[in-house]
Amino acid sequence: MKRLITFFIFVTIAFGAKATVNDHVGDLPRMSLLTCSPGEELYTCFGHSAIRYTDTLNGEWVDFVFNYGTFEFSDDFYLKFARGKLNYMLSVEEFAGFQQQYLFGGRGILENEFLLSAEQIRSLGALLIENAKKENKFFQYDFFYDNCATRVRDIVMKAFPEIQQNEKTFSNRPRFRHDIDVYLAHQYWADFGIDLVLGKPCDKTPEAGQTSFLPDSLQSNMMAWTLNGQKVLGRSNEILPVDDSLYKKQSPSAKPMFYVTLSALLFAGFSLYLWWKKRGWNFSERLFLGFFALLGVILFVMWFLTDHTTTKWNFNILWANPMLFSLAFVRLASLKSWIRKYAFVQMILSAYVLLAVYIPVIGIQTFPDEIGAWLIAQLILLVRFTRITKPVQG
Repeated sequence: MKRLITFFIFVTIAFGAKATVNDHVGDLPRMSLLTCSPGEELYTCFGHSAIRYTDTLNGEWVDFVFNYGTFEFSDDFYLKFARGKLNYMLSVEEFAGFQQQYLFGGRGILENEFLLSAEQIRSLGALLIENAKKENKFFQYDFFYDNCATRVRDIVMKAFPEIQQNEKTFSNRPRFRHDIDVYLAHQYWADFGIDLVLGKPCDKTPEAGQTSFLPDSLQSNMMAWTLNGQKVLGRSNEILPVDDSLYKKQSPSAKPMFYVTLSALLFAGFSLYLWWKKRGWNFSERLFLGFFALLGVILFVMWFLTDHTTTKWNFNILWANPMLFSLAFVRLASLKSWIRKYAFVQMILSAYVLLAVYIPVIGIQTFPDEIGAWLIAQLILLVRFTRITKPVQG
């Protein structure tokens, strides 16, 4: 705590005064980019970026991290997160405590020193200190466009607008959705759920510089940056290795494809059996369509009632939408003609999505492969519904 107080007193003077650099910067001023490896928890599985500052101040060694990945936990934390209204903030903490969190989580840390002069360190430090003030430190998190990695990129670019990014050009750059899928390769259910919730904006191709929303990509991109003909970052130094022994392994049977296919076979098979036996609309069929309707409510809320930009224009709502409640809970004795007509329309929409799953080129967005079995089962239920119902006018 003493070192933290010393640090803030120093930077208030050193980065705020108009004196010469040598009057206020210590003997060993140094800044570096920290790139932390992905973790096991969902909110850590894309890695993390931060800026480290070390120096000797008043004869005392200080070692701190400017961290854009912190937030204040409150009773309504999860509600704010779901609504896209959770504010992240820039915090300043001792490196020892920062490192300890990653050590306990088995996560690695790579460090790349900024190849900057003392004067340039002062310029970047002044912006970071200004950004860490109470009135400036909060920002509304956006996964693709405003996160811990993009904030680091933007603050460095603001300090040195003459930087040449020299980012590599690709004839076929991966889309946002593909970029995040790489990090969810072993998070089977998270990958499936995120693919369901994310909409068409995730199928855009990142423009130059936008790939830096991922910490690994930021580090890779910044390695190519130059300032006045000189490299901005030095070579990578592993200061904390990854400890794989702390990660849980998921079995292949835990993959959503297994459970989606199994549930589709059970419900569709039972529906076909009821059809063969000429039975009426069964509770299990109502339950199955009700599940899709409930999923549709979630998609609707994420699209229209939150501030998330990545969940807008999600056309999974074509096959999973709240209107399915009209089929799940309808009383056949008082069936309205519009409900049966809707069932025909829903058949067309679901059939289109099914084709788009297996022929992606015709899709208006990327649909998860796993939903193919659900769509086939849904179509069987919809066809059966139209065959066993007779509309009454009203």
